[in-house]
Amino acid sequence: MAFVKGGGDIEVVRRGLLMLAFGAPTLVAFAPGDSRAADLGFDEFLRTAGEDLARRLPAQTVADQDAYVLAAAARLRRLTSPPAVQWNDQYKLDIKPVGQTKIFSVTMLRAKPNMVQPPHNHPQYSVATMGLTGEVRVRNFEPVGELPPYSSKALFQLRQTREQQLRAGDISTLSPHHDNFHTFEAGPGGATWIDVSTPHATEGAGDFSYLRLTDPAPAHSGDLLEGRWGLKD
Repeated sequence: MAFVKGGGDIEVVRRGLLMLAFGAPTLVAFAPGDSRAADLGFDEFLRTAGEDLARRLPAQTVADQDAYVLAAAARLRRLTSPPAVQWNDQYKLDIKPVGQTKIFSVTMLRAKPNMVQPPHNHPQYSVATMGLTGEVRVRNFEPVGELPPYSSKALFQLRQTREQQLRAGDISTLSPHHDNFHTFEAGPGGATWIDVSTPHATEGAGDFSYLRLTDPAPAHSGDLLEGRWGLKD
């Protein structure tokens, strides 16, 4: 695992496998007081979610992968006691791996007020994200057409597929073929959230990249945008 520090603001985690970290169907977030959420400690969450989700693998079709991440999200929503984390105030975005099973990894993230995590993808991964504290704006995208290689500086098109304000207990998801790019913008009070990430293949999984949008201004679902790989020219 290697860390590339982006200007002292963001701790960018790059790994052989990204261990952080739908256009259709869309997952409806559960409200924090929803009676379907039962108290679940973190160790119990790892055990029960690991057992349940293992039965849903391998998820090789688009439909199976979408169903898998919805099941992961439902399990994550039951977690009411995430582990305690010692955050590093050096970074505007601090990323802490907190758990690992044979099939998924768990990461907690803390963003300082108004922090923006640039858009990035999660190839061959499903990721279920749940807000813990504060509020963070999440935007998801899908590529339009074939993507250029990461080494290319060519522009490519993305379609914004979803936008939501993630608060405590709210859920956001992505899968290999739906909403696989996302970006986060913390609110004025900052935010923390937790990810459950599952690879669906070994080849190409976790070989992710950040990208820059040529016009990062707010867009609506369905809008087309242009971007290129990397954070610098």
